[in-house]
Amino acid sequence: MPSTSACSASPSGSTYFSRKASSESQSAINPNQMTIMMVRNVLRHPRVLDLMARTATINVTDLATLGSLLQKADPSHSNSMFSVGSGLSSIVPCITKLDITLRLPLSAFRTIEDLSTKGTPESPVSHESAAISASDLAAWSQLYSSITHLSGLRRLHIWLDHSDKTSWSALNERAMLLPLTPLATLPDLRVSVNLPLLNPRYTGSDRHFCEDSPPPPFPIQRSKRLINHSQYHDDCFKQVSRMIEL
Repeated sequence: MPSTSACSASPSGSTYFSRKASSESQSAINPNQMTIMMVRNVLRHPRVLDLMARTATINVTDLATLGSLLQKADPSHSNSMFSVGSGLSSIVPCITKLDITLRLPLSAFRTIEDLSTKGTPESPVSHESAAISASDLAAWSQLYSSITHLSGLRRLHIWLDHSDKTSWSALNERAMLLPLTPLATLPDLRVSVNLPLLNPRYTGSDRHFCEDSPPPPFPIQRSKRLINHSQYHDDCFKQVSRMIEL
């Protein structure tokens, strides 16, 4: 009898401690982490991914992510430095609305200018301290070829600004948007671009889209440069203020 009692107690005891350990591990998880885990599991479902691609606006805020997102859209990138998760790769061709929102260093836009006007950037882009990496530069310069492989894309909106206090008018916006000009020839794609307001003192028809210059290939809206914006730092968003020159 004692041996029978001991045998029956052992399974129940092990079950108790197993459940207790499981309960303690779940209670140790932050509620926000639990929510993220649940959402991530839902987003892995193919039908959910497909629905998001066809109905939601995909907003990309840096060139590295843009290159990764479009890697599966353009077969020529298959052996390049770009990579994308298997979940995203299945929905990229189904994206219908894409927003590209870029606030880059002033020197990064200068490099893009050089690539468009001179065929090669003056400063090396492979150096660790470079304002823009070679892969990011490729993501921008090859945007048209990648977009043409997004068969479901119907709307593309691009918002640009730099992070320096210098006026936007100091840049050659025509040169920067030159790689995007062929997008205007795609019949099923509606393209729009938002750029900062120009300062008349620094405006030139050869460098900017203005009233006395040839019309842009797609609609361009102008807006005031943002003085306050948020930056993600130390696991939270912080309000940042800056002095800018219009």
